[in-house]
Amino acid sequence: MDEITRTMLMGAAGATAVGFISSSWGDTNSTAATSVVAPRPANMQPGDQLVAYLLLNGSSGSYTPPAGWFSYSGNNATPYPFNFWKTATASEPATYTFSFSTARTIGVIILCFRNAGYINGTAFATGVNVNSLTTGSLPMSDPGYLIGFAGSIRRVTTHSPPAGMELIASGAPNTNENLGPSLSIFCEKRGAGASGARTFLSSETATQAASLLYLKALS
Repeated sequence: MDEITRTMLMGAAGATAVGFISSSWGDTNSTAATSVVAPRPANMQPGDQLVAYLLLNGSSGSYTPPAGWFSYSGNNATPYPFNFWKTATASEPATYTFSFSTARTIGVIILCFRNAGYINGTAFATGVNVNSLTTGSLPMSDPGYLIGFAGSIRRVTTHSPPAGMELIASGAPNTNENLGPSLSIFCEKRGAGASGARTFLSSETATQAASLLYLKALS
């Protein structure tokens, strides 16, 4: 993470130290499976807020998150994005397994934020054979973080940040097509007020999903 991104996320000197700490990634590669595993994000501490974003190539059926995780939102349209969250404890496992009743190719990114409050709103957009997606606006009643998630079922796809947002994490795309989802995560520190609609651009035409999530800062 470069210094510009760190300054944007952490705030000016003397401000409350609220920000992005680290991320971890897991996927099923080209294999359809009923579970996906991601390691614990580095440098995590008790009380940190964990947010997981998953993208499935098809309907999930029922799902079972890891112990202590809660489903915040999902969208019942291909390619099926999901958000889960939890507050880190002093006894977190080395890995987290997200399970589904239907075998699919799956990608997951777990984000770790420090001194962050609760999730307070999401907006989704999905499309088939598209190279851009625009989400709706989110109301933000208090200062916090606007997190943008963009994903494609083609692992070679890369995504460009919407205006005002910075890339903070991505799932490692490779040079082979159709080997599982690619994911990119963007973030913007904001004051209270509507976020406005955001447009996510991708390097290719593919089946894709995008979403915004409002992570409220602690008072």
